[in-house]
Amino acid sequence: MHQADGTIVACNASAERILGVAPGELIGRRSLSPKGDALDQDGKVIPEEEQPAVVALRTGRTLSEVVMAVYKSEHEICWLSIGSRPLINPGEDRPYAAVTSFTDITDRLAAECELRQSEERYRAFVEHASEGVWRAEFTEPIPLGLPVETTVRLMIERAYIAECNSAFARMYGYEQPDEMIGIRVTEVQPPDDPRTIEYLTACVESGFRAMEMESVERDLSDDYVATDLCREAARNMCIRACSLCHSTKGGAPDQQK
Repeated sequence: MHQADGTIVACNASAERILGVAPGELIGRRSLSPKGDALDQDGKVIPEEEQPAVVALRTGRTLSEVVMAVYKSEHEICWLSIGSRPLINPGEDRPYAAVTSFTDITDRLAAECELRQSEERYRAFVEHASEGVWRAEFTEPIPLGLPVETTVRLMIERAYIAECNSAFARMYGYEQPDEMIGIRVTEVQPPDDPRTIEYLTACVESGFRAMEMESVERDLSDDYVATDLCREAARNMCIRACSLCHSTKGGAPDQQK
């Protein structure tokens, strides 16, 4: 709790534990950070006057989920999600105190950062791959466990290209991958060709774990295309399929010299 001038006058053991301070060490401070200044997510300094408790006392506004880093030591920071609520006596305009609560989100932010970096590495890998990589989404999820024929029919009706790399786009005469986003999969896999039905049937029967299966696709040379395919499911519904493929004209890529 901060009194009207911003000074901390009370705190609980959880606050001390999160901030790594000894009992009573927070009392008398105006900031949760021993240095006074805190940091925002862009690394910019947040002075005491702009920190949640002081702002709540100055404006009478309640602040919530303010993310900032405070120093636990000279070389260690702790990321907090902070809320601060002003306390105002009936008939008065100015707060006499503010109650501040916070949660340590250091681990969560670190995990989110690692996830973003992992996604960036994945996208860089996909974009620079020499083989075509693409991901199909369905306009509506397809329930798992349907008869094979029904699943194949729904795949043909609902599948569209949601993502692909440059190598895949070039296979179909497009200059940029973005040009293919949203087009129906039937534009590259002719649904009226019995070999397409045969290929999709084999994919479904394998549990969408197709490896080096050949499909007939409408690329520039009407080649067969060797495909590795897998699917992603949630709540017993097939929601997307991912594929890696290359033209088999003249042999596999490592045989094309």
